[in-house]
Amino acid sequence: MGVLRVIGMILGILLLIFLALILYLLFSPFTYSVDIRLYEKSRIAFRLGDILRLFSVKYLREGEGQLTIEFLFGLIKLHPKKKKGPEKEEKEEKSEEEKKKEKEKAAAAKKERSKKLKKVFEDKEAFKVFLKRLMKLLKKIFPHIRYADFDFALQSPDSTGTLTGVMSLVPFVYGRHISIRPDFSAEKAYGRGRIVISGKIFIFYVIYIIIGMFTDKRSKKFLKALIAFIKESRKSKNKK
Repeated sequence: MGVLRVIGMILGILLLIFLALILYLLFSPFTYSVDIRLYEKSRIAFRLGDILRLFSVKYLREGEGQLTIEFLFGLIKLHPKKKKGPEKEEKEEKSEEEKKKEKEKAAAAKKERSKKLKKVFEDKEAFKVFLKRLMKLLKKIFPHIRYADFDFALQSPDSTGTLTGVMSLVPFVYGRHISIRPDFSAEKAYGRGRIVISGKIFIFYVIYIIIGMFTDKRSKKFLKALIAFIKESRKSKNKK
């Protein structure tokens, strides 16, 4: 009896720890940040993790991208490697007639996809309900700019001016530690500098919104049509 009582106590403690962990992951905010540096060499760093750092995901792209998954304050680290795809065989040079047929085939397939995508958005009421719920979610997880020192230019001064005008309507663009400068004299589009953005996500809220999307008849109808379209598009790509 004594042994069974000890085993029961251990199982009870493990169960309580497990429940506490689930509640912590659901109701504790996960913070994320993206650090983008565009100079001679581009560098993108992404991090997502909880406050106590029990779990975090890091991605660093500087040359080849490296993904790191950490557990228990970084004591356990995993570095998933990318699967190498099959080597592409050298293709024989095709005749002009074959190239023309391929272009016509691709254009027809694109036209067919456009028709099917248009059907997905036919029910405007369903799309509006889905969009409303999606915007509600994005509003909660939308990041803010922590730091920016960035110069940019688009393909033409008019486009650069239009984007600058739109940006002037957003209050946080001209906040503290934020300097985004348009270049109207550049002949080519470019971006140079550093931008750091961050935000937070509550898992329980994400789950709540997603459940709402699939329980509401109208948004569920739109999601089903969209998922079916994506699956069909993937199948057609795999056949190629």
